[in-house]
Amino acid sequence: MKLITVFSAMGGNGFGPAISGLRFAARSFLWLFIFLIPASAIAAQAVGRPMAGGESTGILPVSLGKPAGCPLTSANALNSGEYPEALVVAGFVWCGDGTDDLPYQWRAGAWTPLDLPQDAYGGGMAHSVSDDPDSEPTFTYRILNENWDEDFYVLSPGQPPLKLGLLPDMKFGETAVLSAKGNHIVGDNKMGDWEVGFIYRAVRWSRAGESWAAPEDLAPGRAVSTREDGSVVIGNSNPDAYQYDAGPWVWEADSDGGSLTALEPAAMVTDITHDGSMIVGSRAKPCSDPDNCDFYPAPVYWTREEGAWVMHDLEALDGVDSIAQAVAIVDESAVIVGYGYTKQGAILRPVAWIPAEDGSYGTPLRLEAFSANFDSWSEATDINRNGLVLGWSDIEPYHWPPINVFWSLFEPLPFQINGGISDAWYSPSTDGQGFFITVMEDLNTLFLAWYTYDTVSYDIPSIGRQGLVPIQRVSQANIANCQRWAIP
Repeated sequence: MKLITVFSAMGGNGFGPAISGLRFAARSFLWLFIFLIPASAIAAQAVGRPMAGGESTGILPVSLGKPAGCPLTSANALNSGEYPEALVVAGFVWCGDGTDDLPYQWRAGAWTPLDLPQDAYGGGMAHSVSDDPDSEPTFTYRILNENWDEDFYVLSPGQPPLKLGLLPDMKFGETAVLSAKGNHIVGDNKMGDWEVGFIYRAVRWSRAGESWAAPEDLAPGRAVSTREDGSVVIGNSNPDAYQYDAGPWVWEADSDGGSLTALEPAAMVTDITHDGSMIVGSRAKPCSDPDNCDFYPAPVYWTREEGAWVMHDLEALDGVDSIAQAVAIVDESAVIVGYGYTKQGAILRPVAWIPAEDGSYGTPLRLEAFSANFDSWSEATDINRNGLVLGWSDIEPYHWPPINVFWSLFEPLPFQINGGISDAWYSPSTDGQGFFITVMEDLNTLFLAWYTYDTVSYDIPSIGRQGLVPIQRVSQANIANCQRWAIP
């Protein structure tokens, strides 16, 4: 349990919706309430889709929170478990100067460390988590060894961490990503250094009973994602070249072991659906101002058509540059998420491409930064089969470090106190009165000001009658019946 202080001011002067032009005077009272609220009410937030106007789409993020005393978390991948009890996120946590990043999981509203090998030397991060609803999750992570190279490990339920093998002459790797069923891992092995450069080989590991077989050498570069059964793998030949020369490819298992198909060279692949039906990524598009840039990324996807992989363009956010980062089949439709820059001030913003009934993709849906602050930066990095999007957001403009967040594209999440409800709210039927809410998560404090004025009946629809009501009566339905104030 943690102590949260809630201030409520009733009354006021000159506070009201811009559209009403209302100015009111009323008797003022100051109320002070102290509530004991579980820490999970802050860590496992949810707000769904409150009504909003102006530039906002109304889809606000909810925070994953942070372990006490740890300023930085990084969430890399999520499964499709039920929120929040069975939802699992893989990432890392950093707890301040003198400490290492360590592999963590987010589960049931809290960050907890993953088991480490006994000979672990330094820090690392969890890359991925399996997505099989019929079994407990498996994780992959990397840890620094005594030579300051990265070793890959697999952590399966009920087993100690198992170290993955490398190709001959390879020293370490950067990424190892599980298939959905948890029976295959794709990633890279590499050798070299910063002076002479690095050589990458894309590899696939396969489960062999309770162990893992030696890696298979698939192609130059790095494998980044795989079909859930490991039979289709995508990657980039030049992983450090980004869109302008990444050299994307598709590897598909066959009777001879596997075949490699090159995609458009001036492009980059980032994800594939669990069923292997769609690949997403970006391509290099000529810059409209050649004096200032060589190219900018444009979002794309590939589908199988008449036996070949065919690339299609997606519409960029505000017509500027964007990247398609992840894709999932949600209710039998491929929903794509990524990020792009808005034309208003080049602010980085997460987006989702949701197909129409005919399967086409139009203008992307813009997701909001924390507290719907337009000047804050945010980014979407993954999506699961329930339409839950994983990413990060600034708490406020130019705030470091950012926080890990979820966006729910389709189903409102259970209401809990969180920074996503920070704003001014009122009911159109009683404009001129309402709530001003600020949730300060870093301080574990909530500020609530309730502004009202005398009416004949003191009737306040959706909130209560005659005076202050208990805070627990402000439910998600109450919030949904309100909208934000436009403060003049």
